[in-house]
Amino acid sequence: MKKYKNWVLLADWKDLSMSNNTVAFYLGKTILGSDGYYCTDFRNVEVYLNGQYWGVYLLVEQQEVKDGRTSVPEVEDDYTGTDIGYFFEYDGYYTDEQNMPNNAGDPTFVMNDGGGRNGHKGYTVKSDIYDNAQLEFLRNYMNNAYKIAKDAITSNTYYKFNADYSGIVSATDEYQSAKEAVSAVIDVQSLVDTYILNEIACDLDIDWSSFYLSLDMTATGNKKVTFEAPWDFDSCFGIVNGVCNNAQGMYAADKGNPWFNLVKNAEWFQEMVSEKWAELKEYGVFDTALEIIAQEKATYRTYYQKNYEKWRERLSGNFEVISQLNGYNQAATAQGLASDYLTDWFTKRIAYLDRQWGAPIKVDENVPEGSTAYKYEAESAALGGGLTNSAIRTNRDYASGSSYVGDLSGAGKTLTFTVRAGQATTAYLFAGVSKRANQASFESWFSVTVNGQALILPTRTVPAISGGEEEWHTFISVKLVPIELKQGNNTIVFTTGSDSSNFDYIEVYSTIALT
Repeated sequence: MKKYKNWVLLADWKDLSMSNNTVAFYLGKTILGSDGYYCTDFRNVEVYLNGQYWGVYLLVEQQEVKDGRTSVPEVEDDYTGTDIGYFFEYDGYYTDEQNMPNNAGDPTFVMNDGGGRNGHKGYTVKSDIYDNAQLEFLRNYMNNAYKIAKDAITSNTYYKFNADYSGIVSATDEYQSAKEAVSAVIDVQSLVDTYILNEIACDLDIDWSSFYLSLDMTATGNKKVTFEAPWDFDSCFGIVNGVCNNAQGMYAADKGNPWFNLVKNAEWFQEMVSEKWAELKEYGVFDTALEIIAQEKATYRTYYQKNYEKWRERLSGNFEVISQLNGYNQAATAQGLASDYLTDWFTKRIAYLDRQWGAPIKVDENVPEGSTAYKYEAESAALGGGLTNSAIRTNRDYASGSSYVGDLSGAGKTLTFTVRAGQATTAYLFAGVSKRANQASFESWFSVTVNGQALILPTRTVPAISGGEEEWHTFISVKLVPIELKQGNNTIVFTTGSDSSNFDYIEVYSTIALT
């Protein structure tokens, strides 16, 4: 209920349903807003200019630093200190800002690491800065924050900022985990929330632009990279050719956004994603989103018809949009049919993500505290049923231990792991596997025995990997079941079923030392 000078009218030209941005901003205000992060307000409006009708638009807030909008404070005019709030965009068009005449463009900087589409690494600063030292401080902070997070996640090497944030120093004695080190420089919950939103929406631009961050370096600020102010969703929700049209598969995780790439494989990050997902389901957030789509279709039916009578050229089609939607070319029915497509797509998308996040891939809460994960590589297992050393593939980019056992097609092939326990114990079994073809239950990939006793595996649908060079090679850690180990040697045998796959490793969580 605050007053502002600057507002934006979104035309939603690509989106015949005119509901994509509405749903995305509702989810943004719910997912991010529930944790205190900013997302724009929104409202459908009709626009008249000097009495002339111009159609239906979504009225939203300007992405800017103002009290009540982004979470960082405004900068006093002409203040040149670096202890201010910064608001900036990961922006594939940052070179346009650099090339504007008379230095009229917004300030920009480039990251040393973490490039997205076409390798772009540029950011555009949207908040006021009054001195080059402020821009240099922001550039230096971001590069160091990224290094701190990357080193912690990829090599368990821990750093922290020095006292004046001008550099980094070793923090090996201070942090005990990658999560601790990353959380000291990144507001991880904001990244979790932003990731969930963009994974739901299959945001086409996630590795290019319209991706906003903030940093509050004031005396009361958290001094962490924060992700907020989600923006620009007219190309989302499966309407663009080749972009998540079947609502299946992980999209944002694999699209090339440098910040998602940084954390997507961290188990603690995926645990936080699953926890937030469960919270959203508990409060019926996705059911409400579907209700919003239905309400807009019914409430604004005559307004949408009037809009498409005004803009009939939009009904002639859009080359970016799938043919099904381009077939909706009648002013009276276009929005309703597109709204039905959105409802169907959204329902499928939530069901798919629920299969990934609804059953967290993590150590079971019943695993005793103090359990240790013991990893056994597939290339070290005894191969049988026609598998030989020729099935071992070396691939340093994808597999743990630089190798995995491939070509597991056809039933009856075996991998036998020998696990030695100092005494009898209950342990917990994980498997690192990948799959191309269609998604399927784990039971169609493998049956499992421990010391000759068959395990009853929980029903779990595991996604397939398809498209691009990563197919076959994106390994998924799948939780299996508790197992009983005897004192001495134990044999754990995986026998292939009807579906083809690759096998990277198993992990056995135990409070008893294993070899």
